[in-house]
Amino acid sequence: MPQAYDVVIVGGGAAGLSAALLLGRCRRRVLVCNDGEPRNAASNGVHCLLGNERIAPRELLAKGRIELREYKSVALRDDEVLAISRPDNQFTISCLSGLRVTARKVLLTTGVKDEVPKIGGIQKLYGRSVHHCPYCDGFEHRDKPLAVYGKGDKGAGFALMMRQWSGDVILCTDGSTTITTEMQ
Repeated sequence: MPQAYDVVIVGGGAAGLSAALLLGRCRRRVLVCNDGEPRNAASNGVHCLLGNERIAPRELLAKGRIELREYKSVALRDDEVLAISRPDNQFTISCLSGLRVTARKVLLTTGVKDEVPKIGGIQKLYGRSVHHCPYCDGFEHRDKPLAVYGKGDKGAGFALMMRQWSGDVILCTDGSTTITTEMQ
């Protein structure tokens, strides 16, 4: 019979570890499954997280994992969740390693995966001078020339928003775009 938990948390980033901390303090049996590929791995530092400004992403996660050691009811596992089913009143979770567990609740904290445009050489720059989140990285590039990659009104809106950080913003559209007169 598979091991039973109160909650299985899918995703071991800041949100998943924070949830595990709260649940551990409530003495719930928790399993955190993490695939080891954090969204912000390419970033030099975490921003907008009080008390941890500019901490390296991997350092933040390591710090969180250390804090969770105090809670014996919380288990951390580097494993990818492949399937979640609910054949009856509990969930069955199947992992890449072959592990199968059950849980009364499942919390998805997987965040998002950023789709980096397929532009030659961009991966070398991603996380250093190419970013996906202006709230996280715009301040570090304030008052410098900025380029925004996007198409149509969405790209134009993003370029206009970037003016919060710089008066010198150019929109790169890959040569084809339609922008409504409201956005011009």
